[in-house]
This record gives sequence, C-alpha cells and structure tokens, in this order.
Amino acid sequence: MNIIRYIICFLLIQSHGLFSQDYSSIRKKTRLAIFSILDKTNQNYSDGSELNLDKRLYDKLESELVKSEKFILVDRNKIESIMQEQSIQQTGIISDQSATTLGKLLGVQLAIFGSLNDIFQESDWVTNEGKVSLDAGLKIIDIKTGEIVLAENELVSVVLSQNPGDEFSRSGVSNVVLKTAEIFTQKILLEGNKIPWEARITNVLPGGKVVLNAGMADGIKIGLVFHIYSLGDEIVDPSTGLSFGFVESYSGEIIVLKNDLGGGKASLCEVTASETTINNSDVVKIPENVAVPIYRFYHKKNKDHFYTKNSTPKGDWIPQGIEFYAYAKSKEGTVPIYRYYHKKNKDHFYSKNAQPKGNWTHQGIEFYAYAATKDGTVPIYRFYHKKNKDHFYSKNANPKGKWNAQGIEFYALPPK
Repeated sequence: MNIIRYIICFLLIQSHGLFSQDYSSIRKKTRLAIFSILDKTNQNYSDGSELNLDKRLYDKLESELVKSEKFILVDRNKIESIMQEQSIQQTGIISDQSATTLGKLLGVQLAIFGSLNDIFQESDWVTNEGKVSLDAGLKIIDIKTGEIVLAENELVSVVLSQNPGDEFSRSGVSNVVLKTAEIFTQKILLEGNKIPWEARITNVLPGGKVVLNAGMADGIKIGLVFHIYSLGDEIVDPSTGLSFGFVESYSGEIIVLKNDLGGGKASLCEVTASETTINNSDVVKIPENVAVPIYRFYHKKNKDHFYTKNSTPKGDWIPQGIEFYAYAKSKEGTVPIYRYYHKKNKDHFYSKNAQPKGNWTHQGIEFYAYAATKDGTVPIYRFYHKKNKDHFYSKNANPKGKWNAQGIEFYALPPK
C-alpha cells in the first residue's frame, strides 16, 4: 500500500508541477486583535449625551478590516474572556508585555491599540462652513517579537458643508471617525503585508495524512507543496526582552490532496517526506525560492515582447500567458538573466551576458535560470524580428512569423 500511495503522490506532484509551483493564488490573511481604543477626549454633545468615540472607532475599524478581506479578527468577547482568565483589568490600558502574552494565547500576529486624544470643531462664519478634526493615535505590536512596529498620531479632518455653530455636528463626528478607521486600516495593512504567509497543522491523521488550516477559500490549490516546521525554544534578547521568534526545525513536506474541507477553509494533505514526528500546531510555510511564473506580454504599438515576474505590469501590455518558470533568487546551477531596453528600438532584451553589445539600458536582474540543461527543464530559444526590431523568447523552437533564430539563451521550467 505504501508503494501505491507514493506512486499516487508522485503522479500528483508531476501533474501539478513540483518544479513549477505557483503560490501566487494564496491569499494571505493576518490574524489580529484590537485590544483597546482609549478615549481621552471627555467630550459630549450639548444635550449631555456622549460622543462614544471609542465604541464608534472600534466598530468602524473592525468593519473596515473585515471588508478588506486581508485579516482574521479575534472576536472582542474572546479577548475579554482571555483577559479575565489572565486577571488583566479591562481598563483600556494594557501593557506591551501583557499584550504580547495575550496575543500568543489568542494566536494572533498583530495587536492593535488606538487612542483618541482630542476632538474639536472649527467654524468659518464667512464661508458658513466648518470642520471637525480628530487627533487619534495608533500602535501596532508584532506578537512574535513583542516589538512595537508602529506608533503614530494622525490629525484627521472632515469639512462640513454648513456651519454647525457651537454644537458638535453629529454627521461630522461620524464621518471623521470613519475616515480615521480607513486611515488606520491602510496602516495596519502595510504592517500585515510584512508578515510572511504561514499556516498550521490542525490534525495528524492515520496513513500519513494531515489537515492544514487553509483551503480553497485561501487560494490553496491541489498539488501545492509545503514545508513543515516544529517550534522549539523561544529566542529572547536578554538585554531588551524582545523575542526573535522560536527555534524552527524542519519536520517534513506535504502535498495538498483536497482543498475543500470545511467549506474550503482547510485542506487534506499527504506527507511526502518527514525527518521528525509531525504534530498538531506545527508551522506550515511556502518552500523558499520556489520557481515563479514568468509572464509574457506584448505591446501592440511598440511591437515589443516583455517578460516579467509581475503579472500586472504598468503600461499598455497585452497578456499572453505564462511562458516558463524561473527563480526570483539565485539557486544552485542558475545564472542571472539580465533585462535590457533599447530606447530607440523600443525593444526589451534578456541575456546571461552582463555586458551585451549595443545601446542597451541595463534594467537589472529579472530572474534566474539554468545555463545548461537539467532534469525537468526545457530550452528557451531566442529569436529576433528584423523588421519590428523585437526580441522574442520561447520554448517553441519554431514559432510562427518571420523570426530569426539566435540559439538557446537559457533553460527554464515548463508551465503546468
């Protein structure tokens, strides 16, 4: 049975391209918790009712974060429950150390704190307009390291179409809170983007299978290969108390067999390699330096072919699909493929040669490919169209059109 299982895994790997894995479909979501929004303004409406700025900002920020589809938010009731268990008073003031402890218990990556320092309103009696301004602070803590990665104040203002007089404009207050939530969401998104994607093993099943807590809904595709790491001791700087994470030990490799468990929120995977025992809560990561798709584009006006890792380059480029797979970083046996541009001819040129002859503008290394043939690779031929002054690269040795063959430029991995 083991032989049959490994044959099936091998066929899955071949059909889905172990050597040309495309992880671009994965939608990374950062787990975070809003620990507190502290209102220091002490302002009320003229009738004595409270502005409730802390509750308003909490609700709006939560709504904006969910709407972005980039985050997984811990429910505030769960936060309060953990705080009670840890005997932390819910005064709105939580120390950074307590936040790190709570964050680890909640399994989040970022802890969010907000503060409302002042709100004021200005009236212009000449133009009969007004303005509501909110001075708000945002602090973000990276739970893994305990480091404050952002601490900023923002003065956010909205213009009122009518002079509100001495009374706080209710619509103005609502709008300035919403605008603040939108600004905070963008700042949180920038910090979240810095955290690499990772998932966890939720269940270790008999027969060499495991369940991954990410599925089709997260962009996980059948056939994708991931590496598993077990977490050891925490690495802490004795002088600052900051954590540098945990000692990670490579445990093994898995391939996705099914991605629709739990309505697409989890995946069934096969263990294809294991060096140590795989356990629940082990960390799952994208393998380092896997092959990435190289997209081909065409500029109709300039009659120019363009090859790039970027699936959405700026300009009037017509997409023509994935031509081959290569590496974003240097890998054993690969060489840098440089990108050049000829301004007069409006032509892009790719070469192993770091100093090609001609009036070429160097545009850096576009990707890394093999200089010689290797198992699983195909030759990428270089062609030139004399009339259009256009260089063309293809795995096809005989492309249609008046192309002059210029030999094999490099070897790359074929698309799936």
